[in-house]
Amino acid sequence: PPILAAQSYDAFEAIYQAIKAGAETREQVKDNLYKVKFDGASGSISFDKNGDVSSGNYDVFLVTDGAFVKQ
Repeated sequence: PPILAAQSYDAFEAIYQAIKAGAETREQVKDNLYKVKFDGASGSISFDKNGDVSSGNYDVFLVTDGAFVKQ
């Protein structure tokens, strides 16, 4: 699969669940996303008060002297 395929799938699933919970407008979808919680293809999905995914399964690396250093 292409890069970020799992995250794309999870984004669609989150929106689907928000709509399935009764959202009929964009504002209702946004509000319902705060209630969405599921185990997705990229990890456990839930949103914090800022609308950011609370957890993720990725690491950030910095290339230092030609080597990858986990941040």
